[in-house]
Amino acid sequence: MHFFSPFIPIPVASIKAILHRHLRQVLTVILLCSGISSLPCSGVGAAEIASSGPISQQSAASAPQPAAKTLLAESVGMLTLKDGRQLLGQLSGLTTFQLTWTVPTGETVSIPLTMVEKIDVKPIKEKVVPLEESPLIKPEEMFSGPSAQGLIEPIDQSEISEEPAALPEEELAAAEASASSTADDDDGAEKQSAEDVDTEAEDALFQLTQWEETVVAPLPEPVTFSYRFSRQQMKAWTKRFEIGARFLDGNSEEKTINSEARFENRYSDYTTRIDMGAKWGRARDVQISNQLFANANMDFGEVGSWIFFVTNQNQYDELQDLDYRGTLSAGVGYRFLDDEERRFITRLGPGVTAEEYSTPGNDRVTADIFAEAELQWPLFDRTHFESKSTIRPSIEDYEVFRFTNDMAVLVQLDEQSSWQFKLGVKQEYNSAPAALKKKSDFTTVFQLVYTLK
Repeated sequence: MHFFSPFIPIPVASIKAILHRHLRQVLTVILLCSGISSLPCSGVGAAEIASSGPISQQSAASAPQPAAKTLLAESVGMLTLKDGRQLLGQLSGLTTFQLTWTVPTGETVSIPLTMVEKIDVKPIKEKVVPLEESPLIKPEEMFSGPSAQGLIEPIDQSEISEEPAALPEEELAAAEASASSTADDDDGAEKQSAEDVDTEAEDALFQLTQWEETVVAPLPEPVTFSYRFSRQQMKAWTKRFEIGARFLDGNSEEKTINSEARFENRYSDYTTRIDMGAKWGRARDVQISNQLFANANMDFGEVGSWIFFVTNQNQYDELQDLDYRGTLSAGVGYRFLDDEERRFITRLGPGVTAEEYSTPGNDRVTADIFAEAELQWPLFDRTHFESKSTIRPSIEDYEVFRFTNDMAVLVQLDEQSSWQFKLGVKQEYNSAPAALKKKSDFTTVFQLVYTLK
């Protein structure tokens, strides 16, 4: 059995669903007319609509005229769409699939309910702003492609592809060309920046004083470049100079001079340190000291990790009949701490030592083990302690070894830590000295230290 309509045949089984749908429409109109300020509309008729289609514009005379038009026309509101656009006007009509909205110019726009987010409605209490003065988008700019029926034609969802539409080949080629051009511009800017950095470094390298230019410029280019490069490299090194002296005249005649220099450079994950010094002294025309030393060490590795080191030590001591002693060692270590205030580094590895004495029969070359601990630690606000202890036992005979311990306390004399006073003690022990020589030597120093960073 069927219910006959002059337009579309409807099965009797669907009458209940149709009544339910129209009941929702009537309830929506009643809520709008009762003064509710905000009403979400996305759910009205959404179940019956497959998808949204074009939006039509029609004149006020041809717009649908529902029964509630008189009440709806007495309020003005703001229509908000799901894409964020807004339209000022009045609600003129409401059907199952769409609503009609009248803008201040009198033009009526049909909008599918699936596109509506909400409607803010309030009674008309003030003059409506004309469309040409309103900051909102004009309806003809917001909606295009008017439909004569003002209704939504259902669309089969199976025909809608979820994949994004591919760009035409011409547009795709243009986009790739634009991206390539942008990448080339970025590469060009990076190259230009790198060239600028190189130029600045070169300018700094060759920047000399007027006096230096006068002296260096006439020299050959290899000599000039070497001097300028060395001068630039010296700026990256921390330089420390120490000097101490004692002069006595009268009943006691004594002249002693102690001097040391330290150069240290840190770059990336390796540190280079060079120490050199001399000690000379005479008392009543008798030589009481005459020593020279030069040491170099390189550590490769980050702080808080294992390191690889290479060290070389060279020494001359007239009073020990030592013409030359050279030690070359390499191995591994651990850098626990290493900054301007605190340092604790240990090193261990094999080495070889060559010794030449002025007395015959004492020259030797031995394989030994190199072990060293270096410590620097702050004691007080302006005082810190530093120490370096080294032991080199022979591999062939562990009873033959040399031990050196150099300790000092430095007191800061100025705010910049440039000037310091040093009180130090150095012990040198050799288990197998030259004939008629003592095994231990102790040196106490009082020196003025200047550090240039």
